[in-house]
Amino acid sequence: MVATVVALNWQWFTFAVAVAFAERRPALLADAQWDEPASARRFSNRFRAGASEAELLEWLESNEFTVDRDTGQASRLIRGLPCNEAVEIGWSKTSGDVLSSTEARVSEAGCL
Repeated sequence: MVATVVALNWQWFTFAVAVAFAERRPALLADAQWDEPASARRFSNRFRAGASEAELLEWLESNEFTVDRDTGQASRLIRGLPCNEAVEIGWSKTSGDVLSSTEARVSEAGCL
């Protein structure tokens, strides 16, 4: 009985440590709900129409996204617990490298 209680607590402790050290979304995407691009308000406010594409690209690279400048797409897999998340960023720009639109989509990418 005691061994079972110890083993059970050890598993919970190990899981709690794993959750504490799991990857997290970038702060600008903290408010995004799964599969609801309009919910990423902090991101949309920061990179709204008229913002600099260069600033968006810098943010994407500093947050470890894979960026395809030609298509205006970036992606990143967040290896979190209990669920992984896929983050997709899309944007369009004017001829002067000024953003005309952006979209951030966060979706579930596998859960325990």
